[in-house]
Amino acid sequence: MRAIRRIGLRAVVLAAMLAAPLAGIFAGPASAATPTWTVATLPVPSGSTSPLTLTSVSCVSSTSCVAVGGTGSAVATETLVSGKWSVATLPVPSGASSPALISVSCSSSTSCVAVGHDTSGGTTVPLAYTLSGGTWQVDTESMPSGATSAFLAGVSCVSATQCYAVGTASTGPIDAIPNGPTSWAVGSLPVPSGATSPYLTGVS
Repeated sequence: MRAIRRIGLRAVVLAAMLAAPLAGIFAGPASAATPTWTVATLPVPSGSTSPLTLTSVSCVSSTSCVAVGGTGSAVATETLVSGKWSVATLPVPSGASSPALISVSCSSSTSCVAVGHDTSGGTTVPLAYTLSGGTWQVDTESMPSGATSAFLAGVSCVSATQCYAVGTASTGPIDAIPNGPTSWAVGSLPVPSGATSPYLTGVS
């Protein structure tokens, strides 16, 4: 049985919601020696008319971070390289609407995984992206057996090929493990006796 540890909050850098389509905020300690937070305006996706909300961030060094989020109709990343932030809009799966990214984990500056959910045919389904060689690509995830809806809420990677994600389906808590370069195997987790509406929000 896989061991799972639920966490309430794990953050080294704080990502905040963009207050307007043309402005954004990112706060982070100036350095380890001087724990003073600084605020920077971030770029937004070209042509965006909706606020971009950042929901998760992962840093592999003090000068290399990736933050993920969305506008409600699109998902995007903000990438910090050597003190400069850049924004990129990610491709959306065919037929999907309302995509959202909830968590991101990077094992290096060029290897990250982001997870969340989208809506396909009126059903909420798991969503995952993999950053490999500088390019983000949409992954393929299955629905847990018997589930009518599911989403992924947390992911942790220790290497480019070793990641573990957790979330919740209509049937209860779920996990997901990569079973190929761009595909994931999604399964159901056991539920404690007597528990009602269990869910998982993070993993480390």
